[in-house]
Amino acid sequence: MIDLHSHILPGLDDGPDEMDGSIAIVKVLAELGFVHLFATPHHRLSTWRSLEPGVVEAGAMRLESFARKKGFSVQIHPGMEYDLDESMEDRVADRPGNAGHVLVDLGFYHCPQNLAEMLAPVQKSGIQVIVVHPERNNDLLDEVDTMEAIEALGIRFLGNLGSLGGMYGKEIRRRGMRYLEGGRYWALATDIHRARQAGLLERGMREAERIVGSEGMKRLLSEHPMDLVRGLEVNK
Repeated sequence: MIDLHSHILPGLDDGPDEMDGSIAIVKVLAELGFVHLFATPHHRLSTWRSLEPGVVEAGAMRLESFARKKGFSVQIHPGMEYDLDESMEDRVADRPGNAGHVLVDLGFYHCPQNLAEMLAPVQKSGIQVIVVHPERNNDLLDEVDTMEAIEALGIRFLGNLGSLGGMYGKEIRRRGMRYLEGGRYWALATDIHRARQAGLLERGMREAERIVGSEGMKRLLSEHPMDLVRGLEVNK
């Protein structure tokens, strides 16, 4: 399986502070069956704005080396999670690994009415835009027209396994299940920050499989995400 969204690099954002914490996360993800991990620290305008792609790339290489020395056969790919703003096109132009995709966080409390227009320039530049954990945005659930406009651009939605496992409460879990049942999610990911979250992620996997079945889980956690792994190889 492939985890497209995780906070596993030490000392960069609100993920682990030290390498030991990062290795603990790698261990639980490997035990869940993940072999490709995308390290996607926040590029947040207020707190982690200065995070440079080279720092993420070096961090991913270093963590993969440590993980392999510990006996974990995982590949760790560099990425970033960008907060949404009007300067998205400029901000993502210099992105880790020259990836063919970017993860975009809409935030939790507001859905801009011009959301599709804000994301369109990035998508039209040839970069695949993936909106992360839409179930955690309070406004988006009722904005059917906005969601359809986003999907019409070819922009994809990435759900959180933690949301499905109840990590953020019953209401967000219900939203996530609604999106899953409605086929809104292109893929699922962990968005893991701490190893102790493993139990809720495992529960989320069970809940998701109950809805979409084993073949659906294969699409959401293996087949669709593999497109992005292949894209990294092409863009190297």
